[in-house]
Amino acid sequence: MKKHYILVALLSVYVLTGCDHHKSDVHDAAHNEVDLSATPAELKLTPQFQDVLKKEMQEIQAAMQVILPLLTKGESEKTAKLADQIHSSFILRQTLSPEELKELVQLLPARFIKMDRAFHAEAAKLATAAREGDFKKSAEIYGVMVNACVSCHTQFAQEQFPDLNRQQER
Repeated sequence: MKKHYILVALLSVYVLTGCDHHKSDVHDAAHNEVDLSATPAELKLTPQFQDVLKKEMQEIQAAMQVILPLLTKGESEKTAKLADQIHSSFILRQTLSPEELKELVQLLPARFIKMDRAFHAEAAKLATAAREGDFKKSAEIYGVMVNACVSCHTQFAQEQFPDLNRQQER
């Protein structure tokens, strides 16, 4: 159950901090690789924040699971729509007050927030590539997004995803 909290947090903080996908430094080469070099740390969130983040994470996970077969079938508009939904996740804003949003941001490490912003920026790029019918680029961006999930789980969700940590030890 905790693993969903962390995944939700990764993908949801974007809503709290704003998207900066228009900045040129957001998508550098490091976003294409799984970063296993950072020191792992567990996120410590209140049960309320965990519940909200879990719900958002489940919705993002569901969208990611639908996107892959859509890409393989060339369904650009459906892919773009789901990628847009990931990009502009909104459950946190609907559920938490501005004060609670601020509190949540203060609880999260800066590295986590940076990773979250980059993930949501990739979702926006995926939507654009899909609308343009560029399925090769869309597939590459989808891969970047999956790597971002793995990297975040490795760094912030050791207890929830122990098999990822075993990979790091090899």
